[in-house]
Order: sequence, then C-alpha cells, then structure tokens
Amino acid sequence: MSTIKSFASPAVAVIALTLTACVATTQKPATPEAAAALLKSTLQVYPDNSVTLLSKQLYSWPSKGSQASGKFIALEADGKAYNAKDIKSVKTQSGGVVSGKMIYTAAITMADGAKVFAPADSLRWLACNRSKECEPLANQSADLMTGTHPEIAKTPRRNFRSKMFEDPQSSYKKGLDALPELKKDGPGAFEVASEKDSQWWNNVRVHNEKWYQTNGQLQNDDQSKKFAAADRAGEDARARVKNSANEKVGASVFCQDSASNQSELPGHVRINCQGLGPTSLDEMQSLGWRVANMQVRAGPNQFNNMTEYVHDITMKKVR
Repeated sequence: MSTIKSFASPAVAVIALTLTACVATTQKPATPEAAAALLKSTLQVYPDNSVTLLSKQLYSWPSKGSQASGKFIALEADGKAYNAKDIKSVKTQSGGVVSGKMIYTAAITMADGAKVFAPADSLRWLACNRSKECEPLANQSADLMTGTHPEIAKTPRRNFRSKMFEDPQSSYKKGLDALPELKKDGPGAFEVASEKDSQWWNNVRVHNEKWYQTNGQLQNDDQSKKFAAADRAGEDARARVKNSANEKVGASVFCQDSASNQSELPGHVRINCQGLGPTSLDEMQSLGWRVANMQVRAGPNQFNNMTEYVHDITMKKVR
C-alpha cells in the first residue's frame, strides 16, 4: 500500500499567516480603566474635527448639534478609537469560514495610507469630546451628523409616485441614522471625503437648500393651483354630464372611447362625449340617451403585436 503525503507550499503558508495576522484581535483589557486607556491611545483630536462621509446610499455632514456640543465622530475598531478625520475609507471583506460561520474583517485605510484590520463585529460609531471621553453614538442624544441620499443632496427637484415635488430636507436623517451602516455580517464600504470633495458636496447641498427656500414654496403653490384647476374642471364636467338629462329629445352628441383590446364596448367603460366630458354608456342611458350609431375602427397598436379598437358613438336623446 502506498502512502500519499501532502505538503503546503511556502506561498500558501505565507498567505495563511498573513490572513491570521489581519484578523487577530487585540487582547481584551483586564479592567475598565485599561479599556478606556486603550480606546484613547489611538484617538487624535484636532482644532476642527468635522468630516464628510460618503457611501453609495448616504452623504453625511456635521450638523449644528456637533458645533454646539463640541463632540465629534469617531470609529471604534477592536477596542481602539479612531477620529473619523484620520480615516480615508472602510471596507468590510470576507475573512473565511471558521467553525462553519463566515467571518468578516474590516479593512480600514487611514488618511496617511496605513492599514488597520479588525473584526467587523467590533466596529461601532462613537461620540467623543476634546478630552477623549467617548460613548457609543446610539447612547447619546446630540445630533452630530445629518445625512441623506447623495442624489437627494445633488438635486432639489425629485420625482415621486405620489408627488412631483418635495422638500429635500424631509428626507434628511439625524443621529445614528445619518451615518453609514457598519456592516458586520456582509460587504459594506464608505469613505471620508477629502477637504476638497467635502467643500464641493457642502456647496452643492447649501445651494440646493437655498434653491428650495427661494423656489420650493412657489413651486408647491403652482402645483397646488394646477391640481385645484384640474379638480374644478372635473367637477364642471360632471355637472355638464348630469345636466345633459335636461337636453331636448332628439339632441345628439358624439362620443368616443380610448383605444383598447376590446372589440365590444362594455357599458361601464369610460367614454368622452363632446361638450360634456368623461362618462359611460350606462350613465348616458340612465340620463335618457341611447346609442344611435356605433362604428368600430380596428388597427395595430404601437408595438404592432396586437389589434386595438376605438368606438365612434353617436348618441341621441330619447326621453
């Protein structure tokens, strides 16, 4: 019987050692005091600690609350705190399967180019003051950041299913919701904008906020007037249809439906009658009208894949 031996190549061994080093965690401090000292050991404080954060789904900037409180945003990773101003980007990546469970590692690129690796589940946002006293952002009430979707920040006019115009500020998020989500169980990424990019984003946002303050209410008023006019026109049309019951016997009116795939016209389907407005055969008949003549025109639809029908109807007043 032959024995098959397996050998790991030096390259594989190096890769394995590198991954192990990347995901290795800091030894847990023995006391709360030691934990606080470890947290502060990497935290830098600057005269201006404000940052702009960007991800695919979120653009975040310092709110007035951060200026009033003097607090700033920091990221805790594996027991150490990093001023967000010192970070360039954060990416969460797969670290392999351990005991049947997928492990994720956060790769933090610092502003100076250094790399920091930490277990993704050790990440959390902190609110810190200039004395390097920090607490989880979820546990403090000060609104340090304001956030919204990047597209909302860039354009003051947006289309909605129910509205054609809406105040961009209605979609602004506060507190923890205004910060990029720290993905602990899957891929996630965000970056800290450079000073130049931060200025660009903030200029665009402020410009659009001013645009809304100047034009938004006028736009809403104009839209409201258009809706009101449409409502009045609809009410007037309904009144004309109802009043057609008073037409003299023998009067006639031309009506037509919209193109559809129905060769026969059901009584409840909407038709438009000249001088009256939208109605139906059933309603017209209830008001004393009858179909005097109906012609059906057939033809291909715009995609040339089915036949559409239009009904030309002449109705006469019979009672």
